Amino acid sequence: MKRKNIAVCTAVILTLSLLAGCGKNAETNSGAAAGASGTEAAQEDSSVGEAVIPEENTLPIVEPGSLELTYAGVDNWYTPASYSQNLEVWQEVEKRTGIKINWEVMPSDQYNAAMQTRIAAGSNLPDILAVPPLWNGDVVKYAEDGVILPLKDLIEKNAPNIMNMFEKYPIIRKVLTAPDGEIYNLAEVFIEGNEVAPKSLIIRKDWLDKLNLEIPETIDDWYTVMKAFKEQDPNGNGIADEIPFTLNDGAAYNYLASGFGLTAGVGEFYADDAGKVQYLYSSPEYKELIAFLHKLYSEGLIDPQYSTNGDEAKVDAMISKDIVGISVHFAGVDERWNKLVPGAEYVLVKPPVGPDGGQPKLVKRAPTGMQFALSKDCKDPAAAIRWIDYIWASDEGVILTHFGIEGKTFDYDENGRPKFTDWVTNNPEGLDAFSALRSLGAFPSLFDNQTKEFMSQSMTPGTLKACEELMPCIIEDFPNMLATADEADRLLFLQADMKTYTKEMIQKFIMGTESLDKYDAFLNQLDAMGLDEVLEIKQAQYDRYKQS
Repeated sequence: MKRKNIAVCTAVILTLSLLAGCGKNAETNSGAAAGASGTEAAQEDSSVGEAVIPEENTLPIVEPGSLELTYAGVDNWYTPASYSQNLEVWQEVEKRTGIKINWEVMPSDQYNAAMQTRIAAGSNLPDILAVPPLWNGDVVKYAEDGVILPLKDLIEKNAPNIMNMFEKYPIIRKVLTAPDGEIYNLAEVFIEGNEVAPKSLIIRKDWLDKLNLEIPETIDDWYTVMKAFKEQDPNGNGIADEIPFTLNDGAAYNYLASGFGLTAGVGEFYADDAGKVQYLYSSPEYKELIAFLHKLYSEGLIDPQYSTNGDEAKVDAMISKDIVGISVHFAGVDERWNKLVPGAEYVLVKPPVGPDGGQPKLVKRAPTGMQFALSKDCKDPAAAIRWIDYIWASDEGVILTHFGIEGKTFDYDENGRPKFTDWVTNNPEGLDAFSALRSLGAFPSLFDNQTKEFMSQSMTPGTLKACEELMPCIIEDFPNMLATADEADRLLFLQADMKTYTKEMIQKFIMGTESLDKYDAFLNQLDAMGLDEVLEIKQAQYDRYKQS
């Protein structure tokens, strides 16, 4: 295997992501105001211990064929190729590490329910598992219940590449460290990917051109465009079958929030300029957004099935029918959609400008995403953490799991840098770059590492230019913060019904089955359900995060 100058080309390949767009984002706690910035966090102390670790993690990890580990998690975002099919990239991982992985994978919604049942029972657990999300703090609660293992000592003694990652990006260690100082999980990391592949609104520019319309800027412009898409037959089939705006998840309409003075992509909680944690639905601006969304819905401008569109394949199927004008996703997905509809030109665009006409704000994805951990039933924790260290954090492993197979999906250039082959960038089966890689098991759904170099090669010049234009809009996300076990228990108690009630009421307001005249009564009910206490806990977590 050619490894010329690997260290030079992949020193940056130490972080990971869930593209997005490239798959269902398991994002949590997106917010409207900045937490600690990546620059500030990089200045924090990055030490995690005094352990002496080897300079390199030698391969194979075990004698080939002597150890099998079970991994349970979300299956490939490219659904025709399941990890359970022993895909080519993971065959190579097994060859190098000596460890065979048995895959227990399924779609995310099915996986979360199934794994929560197994965790509750405390039995039949895989060696390595994606942690199913309930609230932030699950991992601490799972650890306290003895379901998952503490990792700090294992990392210090067995994972030199993870230690290097913590040193290079201290914010990763910061967000993964529990309030008790232990590390119970690792997670996707989006630091570099966020600088290249943001998430925003995506629109059919070819439809705009056909109808002599410009890319919309104000919220009124967006309404005008949606109305035109609905009424002026831009797909040219003589049928009013166009769906102006569809969503790949139930709350993606928040990417219109910037038109009302909030942040596009705003999440349930955010910190204001004074550092006070706020609840999104309590803001008067959000009520204005809901009124606007109700107008869109009542006029048939939003997909009537928007609340059930969490399945990536379902949205792709709608796109392929040449009926969708606008949606929300990560950079790069626009290219996949363009291949689904001959002649389509989906482009990533800025969210609406605010009422003052200034630069819109677009939330940056949090630095970490889906979490993974070792269960109490892990047969060989040291070998498992070394396997993760290799595929998730080492230069060589990350090239394999993202660039794929040398000679097929990439070659090294004269400077020793991996460069995609035509098989990826001009796939003979017509797949976009992301799908082509995923068909072999690369660009994985969990152990993702979306570096600048990787992403810049995976997207067309047009998409990269659109991303550059979005960067001035982006602000820091409300941070992912690990709760103590007590906080997690209390949040679970308070928020279980609150979240269900909120989701139901917002949907009713948008669809018009509940009058917006009752919005204040909705907020009063949230107060009665314990919103003030939830905000107190979130504030304590945020203050603790800022001080750490």
